[in-house]
Amino acid sequence: MIALLEEFKQLEKLLTAKNEEFRELMKAVAEAYVDEDKYLFGWTSELSTINSIAIQTISPLPNVVIINSSTLQYYLLDGEVSPQNIINLLEDLKNDSNNVEVS
Repeated sequence: MIALLEEFKQLEKLLTAKNEEFRELMKAVAEAYVDEDKYLFGWTSELSTINSIAIQTISPLPNVVIINSSTLQYYLLDGEVSPQNIINLLEDLKNDSNNVEVS
């Protein structure tokens, strides 16, 4: 799972307080989510790399994308970016739920 954030490259600081809050939210989800064998968590501001994998521009930012490193399939949240929606998506993917569509 990769959190997508905007930052000032020269200053190595996140662009807005919203991005800081989102990074903290993702840290809390990563710490609360105990299925360590299934997922790795990280964040990036290298949006061009993620957009290349998705073959589209992912917006709005901040956002989250889950990439299957074996197949390069990716999944985006459907709806509000909230801890519960993120955990629901992770659980659905872990359980191979039919509710999850490849983006």
